[in-house]
Order: sequence, then structure tokens, then C-alpha cells
Amino acid sequence: MVKVLFYSMMLLGATPAAFAASNNDYGLPENIQEGNILHCFDWTCSQVKAELPAIAEAGFGAVQLSPVQGNCNSGAEWFYAYMPYDFAFRSSGVASTRNELSSLCEEAAKYGIKIVVDVVANHVNQASGYHDSWWDTDERVRWQGGINYNSRYSITHGQLGDYGDVNSERDDVQQRAKAFVEDLKSCGVAGIRWDAAKHIGLPSEGCGFWQTVTSVPGMWHYGEILDGPGGDKYTLLKEYTDYISVTDSEYSSWAYNQVCSGNVPSGYGSWTANGVPSTGVVYWGESHDTYSNDGDYGTNSSNVSQDKIDRIWAIGACRNGETSLYFSRPSATRRNAIKMGQKGSTHFSSKEIAAVNHFKNAMVGRPDYFTASDGIVCVTRKNGGACIVIGAGGSRDVSIANGGGYVPDGTYIDEVSGNTFTVTATTISGRVGDTGIAVIYDADEPYEPGEDDDDDDIPSDMPASFYIIGEVNGNTWSPAIGVEMTKSGSKFTADVTVDGYFSFTKELGAANDWDAFNNSGNRYGASNDTKLSSGMTAPIYQMSDPKAYTVVPAGSYTIAVDWSDKSVSVTEMAGINGVTISDDAEPEYYNLQGIKVENPGSGIYIIRTGNNTTKCYIP
Repeated sequence: MVKVLFYSMMLLGATPAAFAASNNDYGLPENIQEGNILHCFDWTCSQVKAELPAIAEAGFGAVQLSPVQGNCNSGAEWFYAYMPYDFAFRSSGVASTRNELSSLCEEAAKYGIKIVVDVVANHVNQASGYHDSWWDTDERVRWQGGINYNSRYSITHGQLGDYGDVNSERDDVQQRAKAFVEDLKSCGVAGIRWDAAKHIGLPSEGCGFWQTVTSVPGMWHYGEILDGPGGDKYTLLKEYTDYISVTDSEYSSWAYNQVCSGNVPSGYGSWTANGVPSTGVVYWGESHDTYSNDGDYGTNSSNVSQDKIDRIWAIGACRNGETSLYFSRPSATRRNAIKMGQKGSTHFSSKEIAAVNHFKNAMVGRPDYFTASDGIVCVTRKNGGACIVIGAGGSRDVSIANGGGYVPDGTYIDEVSGNTFTVTATTISGRVGDTGIAVIYDADEPYEPGEDDDDDDIPSDMPASFYIIGEVNGNTWSPAIGVEMTKSGSKFTADVTVDGYFSFTKELGAANDWDAFNNSGNRYGASNDTKLSSGMTAPIYQMSDPKAYTVVPAGSYTIAVDWSDKSVSVTEMAGINGVTISDDAEPEYYNLQGIKVENPGSGIYIIRTGNNTTKCYIP
């Protein structure tokens, strides 16, 4: 069997306009997070509009524009776009009028492309006459000195450079930002990129900004977070992703450094490996900060060849869940020479970039499996194919693992080079072309969401997340009702309090022979990152004897809950003795006094605690 999957947009005699009229004959994903984003940095709306056929053919589901908040007319240095006049549309080097933006969004929609606008909400231009006078009263802007990056409070309340910090905790500021989101939506904008997102606080910190601005329906959001948010990093990142996706600059920097040295990152993620959901992560090969700031952010990627950047980008761009930003490089390479309104590189249309996008779009929803060895990354997608990246680039014969056995046996043609690859249950073999990127796949291979989507080294009965409820060595969890375990790759992680603060990581081995929690030894001590590794056999998930969970098949059940310990009141349940969950019920949340219940058809997990009280979680 030979599987040839060269992507062809044009049918004989068809024109770009004909394809545009059919509204997404390019196979672009419906949701921005499921595809990749082309960053048309400093481009005008008319310049983007002229390239829409090429952008669609290259497989980009979304285009990101620079800010449209004024102080950055055509010919101005790019950084003036990040010193906005207000939280409102104002003539800029991107669009002189709202009609220009609306016209672009309307035309882009014909191709299935979504428009994302970069919004600056952490600060406004401090100079008189270059910001709306509304900001001059009622302490809407505060001046609290520079930022101490060792202090989360300083990160969210201090001045970013010379710019006063917008008081994001104020309701009127939040409503002004929300009104801007609503206005952009009325122009046809589908997504927002929030600049300096880590400098705007979270609900747990007394700031309702993210709740407010993301309450506008039908809009996708992601926030720029460079380095990390400070404080309790992963707890904060998880809270951000309750509202917006976030840039994983750590993993992007790791991939950058590895590829620039001729290697590849050895792991599948940074923040995702610590419990941040993949569907809330944005990667890049380079960003406008790394390219345009003359090394102010620890690197100057403008000195790095485009082919290396492409390989860095491809490592994240082929994944399931994560989206990746592809930066259109300006012709100028120095900070003060990069100007608004100057169209950047169209290298995004190259065959290797398009191939990665086509692969990602065809594989939406299919689990991925990351392997890295001998300077090569291979990301396989279940019942689909693989994206192969050689860190050092160049043409090379490879024989690499068929991660998870995900790629069906057969012979495939690389969309980039046209070379033949042979796939067995364990191995992918072939010659990668001179770009250092190969893409093989069969989009016609059947795959139904709801199959076993867990990694092969995790038992099939384990959900993506679940709650552990009860006591450990006499110590209750914090919060007392339970702790959620979240799967990332081959690990389940959670942050808990047990007689002191510590986090634990449970590494799973092969199915039916995996690590489990056990109360032996000092594994529940107060040390950091304690690994718990006492073997158990599925399907019993041992917490500490006699606490365990049991899997109940999907169906319609009445869950009898014995609250005899009287420590938890039952006030929100559908019945005094329990709730009825039907197999065909729409996913929803049932409030069992704080126990999260979702996707009720996937099975019921009953936790038996040491005092014979039964509590339940339906994943």
C-alpha cells in the first residue's frame, strides 16, 4: 500500500476566488487553538488581504495582527504599537479605519481564516497627548516603581519600564477592555493576543480582569507570558488557562537553544509536563520580541537562519492541542529599523511549513506521541502519521521509533521531499530531505474521538484527570474535599498540602504494571517533588489501604452516597440519596459539595475512604 498525500489546493481551472467563495476548502480547522497562527507582524490589513490565498494554501488557520490602538502610524518604529493611546481602535500602521479591519476579517472568513488582534492592556503611553485623558483620573494608572521579578505582587502592580501600570483590578478598567473586545468582535475579529499577560493579576489575586474580558462569547484568547509568571508558577499558569491560552516561552526557548546547537529538545513540553493543559499552550520558533529587540530578551533570533527557525517551529507546530505562532520576519533586523506598515517575509508559503500545517489540520483531535533520539524529534499522531524534524537539518536517512505504534504499517510519501518512508509497528524509516523536516500521514485512516486516547504506557481505564479523596496517614488533603490529578504525557501530577506544602509526581510504567500511591516508608514526607513508586496492578488504584477506586461501566446510575461522617453537608445534590447520571447526558457539572463531575458517560469512580464513607467522582 502506497499512501500519497501531497496537499493540493488548486483544482484544474479553479481560481483562488472560487475556492474562497466555498468558505474553507483548504481544510483549515474551525478552532484557532487546533491550527497554527501566522504572525503578520507590522503588516497592514491590505497587505494581509492580498496574501490570503497563499496563507490559506499554506494551511494557517489564523493570522495575528499588530496592535490597532494608535501611536503607531505607518513608518513609525514598531514598538510604538506597544505604547497605546487607549483601550480602543485608533488609526495605526495596521489600519487607518475600522472599515479596513472589518474588510480584512470579512475576506479572511471566505477562506476559513480567523483574524487575531494583539491587544496591549497592561499600560498606555505615559506622554501627555498620547493617551486618552480618561486615564489621568481616579488612579486608573499607578506609578509604583520598577518590577521586582521575585515578587508576584510587583509583577502585577509595578511599572513595566517607564510605563505606568494600568490598575487592572478596577471594574471600570475591566469594562473598558471588555468594550474593546466587543468592538473588535463586531469588526469580525475572532481572537485576542494579550500583551504582557503575566503582569495582569488573576481572580485568586483579587483581580477580575480575565473573567471580564473573556466573557464576550465566541472569542479565543491567548496571553504572552515570557519566562514565567513568578510566584507559584504552575498553579498560576493553570489558573491563567482557565481563561486564556498562554505562551510557553520556556519550551520555545529550550527548542530554540537545542536546534541552534544542532540538537533537539529531549522532552515533549515544559509547562504541559507540569500539568498545564496542552489545549492552553502556544509555542513559537521565534517571536517579535526575540527578533526585534536586539537581544534584550536573551537572544537575537534575527541572526539565526530561517531554516533553523522553521525546524524549531515545526517541533511544536505538529502537536495535538498546542498551537504554534509562525513569525513573518521583517526585512530589517535591528530594533529601530523595523517599521510599521512594512510587509514581512512570505517564506510561510514554503513547502515544509505548509506540510506541517496540512498535517496538523488533518490530524485534529488525534493524540500525539513525542520521541527524541539521535538529534531527531518524531511526533506521531494516532492512526494518522508523523512529523520528523532533524535538529541539525540537512538530508539524512533515519530509522526512528514509531511512537506508541501510532502510525499504521505501510509505505508513505513525504509531502516535503517526495521521498518514500516505510512504517512498521515499531519503526519509521526513510530519507528526510534537505529542509530537515519530513511529513507523512494518511488523513483517510479512520479515527473516532472517544477511542483510547491515553498514552500507551497508561492503563486504558485511567481518565485524563480524576480526584483523589480522603486521608493519607491521617492527614487530609487541601482542599479537604479532594485533589485533582491531571495527566500530562506519562505522568499524573497535582499540587496538594499534606502536613506542609509539597508536590508529587507519579510516573506510570507499562499497562498493568504501574506505580501507585502507597503509605509505606516516608513517601508522604514533606520533601519537594517526592516520587511515589510502589508497584500496583491495574485496575485498582491504591491510595493508602483500604482506600481504592473502582471503575463502573458507563450507564444510568443512582449514586448512593453515605455522608454519615457529617463532615460535609449535602445541599446541592439532585436527591437526598444521590444523583442520577445517564449515559447520554450532556457533559455538565454536578455539585457534590466540591467534587467535580464531568463527562458522566465515561465511567464512575467510587472512592472508599478509611472510615467506610463512600464518596464518588464521575470523570
